[in-house]
Amino acid sequence: LFITCFLSAIVGFSFCHKYRLPGIGDFRRFIETIPLLLVLGAVIGGLTYLIFDRHFFYISPASYPKDILYLVSCPFKVAFTNEVILRFCMVTLGVGILKNKLGGVILVSIFVSIFTMKYFRFLGLDYPFNYFFISQFFISFIGNFILGYLFITRGLIYSMSLHFLFGTK
Repeated sequence: LFITCFLSAIVGFSFCHKYRLPGIGDFRRFIETIPLLLVLGAVIGGLTYLIFDRHFFYISPASYPKDILYLVSCPFKVAFTNEVILRFCMVTLGVGILKNKLGGVILVSIFVSIFTMKYFRFLGLDYPFNYFFISQFFISFIGNFILGYLFITRGLIYSMSLHFLFGTK
């Protein structure tokens, strides 16, 4: 995981300015937008709980551990690794390949949504085309689109923060 994040960071730092992406982002503007990120994170977290997580808990209760150390550290780890790999590396490469910022975000959002379905199959949760499948695909796409859009407009620190807030639900 370290090597993957390291290589992703090299790609992000190497190409983000070439494709006119904000990179890490502006820390001064970040402080001003913390209240907006908190509200957005709470809304997204609440919606995903209502639409998906409450159903997923009954299918896989072990996915929601009760260990406080895990509950605190997991959102940090996921926010950092996912954002460096998916946004800083893959969205940057997608923008470069498609020569379009929004196109790069959509491409990576679709890829990650499909990958999420494959991940559930790997866990043994093989579901047909039903509410559970559709809601997960939709939530995954919208969440990744919002995080990707935040990255291409504001920077990595914004998408990391929102992903952390989203993950604390």
